Amino acid sequence: MTEPDYACALLRDGRGQVLLQLRPASARFASNQLTCFGGKREVGETAGECLGRELHEELGWRPPTIPPASVFLRRGPHLIASFHQLQLPPALTLVTEPGFIALAVPPGCLAALPLSGWHLQALNAWLHSAGQVSTVDLSD
Repeated sequence: MTEPDYACALLRDGRGQVLLQLRPASARFASNQLTCFGGKREVGETAGECLGRELHEELGWRPPTIPPASVFLRRGPHLIASFHQLQLPPALTLVTEPGFIALAVPPGCLAALPLSGWHLQALNAWLHSAGQVSTVDLSD
């Protein structure tokens, strides 16, 4: 399988809440919206390497391992993003980038929040997949 353009985290805390990033008005993409943590893969990087780097940059946390993806976003044959489920360790102190805010959200509240389109689709697929790997085709 080819590597995706982006790698993102489906993060849960010890209470089962989903950890999301509120992006500032000045953000280049998804300004004033909630997204999963993660980002664009650099040349030569695997999705796992990308996600480890991004989580370290965005939260000050580098998970010991990155599990296989739980959700893939495609546009036809093009693999856009992989989303990897991770559990936050207890008592972790998160350090966000300036202007970005980490929010823990109960899964039942996600539909009422200003989520970026890609992330809303990935989160919905994840929460309704019963542990199965899901692929969302954005071609429609």
